[in-house]
Amino acid sequence: MTESSMTAVVEYGPNQLKLESVPIPTAAANEVLTEIEACGVCTSDVKAGHGAPRYWGGNGQPKWIREPVVPGHDLLDNKQVPQTALLNMPVIKKDKVDYYYSQLYVKLQDFLKALPDLIKKNMASGDYASQ
Repeated sequence: MTESSMTAVVEYGPNQLKLESVPIPTAAANEVLTEIEACGVCTSDVKAGHGAPRYWGGNGQPKWIREPVVPGHDLLDNKQVPQTALLNMPVIKKDKVDYYYSQLYVKLQDFLKALPDLIKKNMASGDYASQ
């Protein structure tokens, strides 16, 4: 029997985080759903959690977060997605993790090209964690 819910941290506003049971999302025909083993907490998650205007609006900045939101985007994928599934999918329509900057629309081939360049740049500067 397949599980229908999972445990997640849900954010309802600045400093309003709750551990809840939420429905497991489903993937459309042009999406890939995978199981996440762990999710890191990065600086942007902390800033959003504390109510930074960049995320919640204010100080002349628009609101980006649509609450409730499941924060986190530094993920450890527990299951391998078959490469053939990715090769037949030219555009990833929706990231199943609610991402603070908006939902991502990524052309897979562009993502694969950009990643090595970003790593080289950060390793050369000695500041990998700043990006």
